[in-house]
Amino acid sequence: MSSFMDGNAGHNQIMVAEEDIHKIAFMCLGHIGAFEYIVRPFGLRNAGATYQRALNSVFHDMIGHSLEVYIDDVVIKSPEKGDHVSNL
Repeated sequence: MSSFMDGNAGHNQIMVAEEDIHKIAFMCLGHIGAFEYIVRPFGLRNAGATYQRALNSVFHDMIGHSLEVYIDDVVIKSPEKGDHVSNL
């Protein structure tokens, strides 16, 4: 039995380092001033790798046994139906 979870907004919970906030600032036409991200937007070059590394560190003891992680997708797998709820 398998369950699939999509953590598509999970990357928005990774904070940007204080010294790097100014590096991803942006301006919008018609507005005065610049806007700065304090959490990682997904469009950055290594955002996927950073999120993958975060999930690997969180689930390190379950990966390969009852769980698989690929960027923002998590698969929970169980050989027996009765074990699936505890794996979740």
